[in-house]
Parts: sequence; C-alpha cells; structure tokens
Amino acid sequence: KALFRDNHEAIKKANRKALELKVVGDMGTATNLTGDPNRFYTNNVSMVPSQAINIVDLIQTINIDTGVFVFPKEIGSEGSISVQTEGTEKSQIDYDLQMVTVNTDYLAGWLRVSKQMLHNLPYVEDFLPQALKRDFYKAQNAKYWSELSAALTPSTQTSGNYVERLTRDIAVLLNANYSPSFAIVSPQAYAEIILTAGTSGTGDYSLPGAVTMAPNGLMNLNGVYLVVGTFAGQDEYIVADWSYFMHIVSDSLNVAFFEQDGSNVVINATTVRIEQMEALAITSTACGIIGDFTAVT
Repeated sequence: KALFRDNHEAIKKANRKALELKVVGDMGTATNLTGDPNRFYTNNVSMVPSQAINIVDLIQTINIDTGVFVFPKEIGSEGSISVQTEGTEKSQIDYDLQMVTVNTDYLAGWLRVSKQMLHNLPYVEDFLPQALKRDFYKAQNAKYWSELSAALTPSTQTSGNYVERLTRDIAVLLNANYSPSFAIVSPQAYAEIILTAGTSGTGDYSLPGAVTMAPNGLMNLNGVYLVVGTFAGQDEYIVADWSYFMHIVSDSLNVAFFEQDGSNVVINATTVRIEQMEALAITSTACGIIGDFTAVT
C-alpha cells in the first residue's frame, strides 16, 4: 500500500501524458500507417516483342539423325529429246548430278542467374525461356538472311517503283520455270508499296490492280505474298520459290537449366542454355533474287 501511495501521483501523471500524445481524428494511410500499404504484383513480364515472322516459317524443316545432310543436285545435261526421223536413231540425252553436303552446327547461347533471383522472383523461370527463344530466332533470321543474300541471284532492276521492280523480278523467275511464292520486304519498303504514288505524285496513291490486300494486312502481288521481315535491310528484298530452301535440324531447339555447371554450386547459381543444331540448305541459287529498291544505273 505504501508503495502504491508513494507512486500514485507519478502514475496519474504518466497516464495523463499518454492520453495527451495523440488527438482523435480521421484515419488515413499518411497519418495512421507505419510502413507501406499492401501491394499486388503481377507475374506477367512486359516483354520486348518477337519478330512477327521467321524465315523457317516459310520453308520445310527436315529432321536428321546426324550432323551431315547430303542432297543430289542436277548440274547439267547433254543431248536432247526430239522427233525421230523414220529409220534413224532416236535422240539421246543424259544428265549430270552432283552430291551437295550441308553440315549442321549449333546456334546457341547461355546465361547465368542466381538461385536467389529464381526463388524471390518465381516468374523469372518462365520468362527466361521465352526471352531466349525470342532472341534465338532473331539471331537465326539474321544468319539465314545473310546466307540467302550471299547465295541468290542479284537483281538487275535499276528503275521503276517498288511494285514495278518486284513484278519484273517475279517475271524473271517465272521465265526460268520457278514458282515464286513469297517476297520478303522491310517494314519501310512495305509502307512505300502501300503509298505507291499516282499520276500527280502528291497525295494521289495508285496501287496496280495486281496488288490485293487481305484484312490482316497480308499483301499479294499477282499470287506472290509479300511478307514483312524486320531482319531485311531497309531497301532490300528477296523474292523466291521457297520450296528450294530447307531447314535442316539434327538436334532440336531446347532450353535447359543446369545447377551443376562450373562454380554454380559454390555461388548458388543456375545456368540456362538454349541451342539447336541446324543449317539452311539452299538447293538452288537461281530460284530466288536478292534486290535493292534504291539501285539505279
């Protein structure tokens, strides 16, 4: 009792002070919350877009068991087929063939990511394969476009608008008995074709009747589809009979995660690898034309 009596006044003062620390009022996050408000995080990564079309989408893919693909190619002929004159020998003809070898090789890349990042950001495990595949196809498109540009026949067109040059090159392929199916152009060239000037040249547009446009924007030039490829040079185009190109695959595209790689175990990291063993087989260099819309004499 004595202890309570001696401290009674001190206890009263402390209680009065505690009650006077905060005045009652409306509640708000700025005045009544210590720390951050609750947040909602989405697992959907806003990704850099992929290229809309890949070269391999336009050609046949052939899967093989080894790293070597060989195809026979016709390279010449002697003699002819002609009308037989009664009592004389028929005409004789022969053909020359060449075995062409295509070697596949790995197109590949890898990255290393910490286990902490994979654990703390669970969506990263789904994001990485998508990003790697996007960039794999970008590298593949650049590689195959370069190989096609080096192998195919250069265009001789040096005048006319974009549609006129393409039409003449299509005629060159048709005259050689090829069946051109696709022409790949850049987005800038695609726009120039749509904006083909009319007779006045100012605000007057006039696409030839041979050019038709589907609701999805796919353009057709007298039976040859115009495909927009961002991997094409701004003024470049390739028009070809794409049945003469083959995508050879001896080890299919795969993405794999490895914990047992290098110092991963020691530093708590994971290696992610993407690769495919492949090659582009160009069975004819005369089946397509590589051109430049700005070429002049």
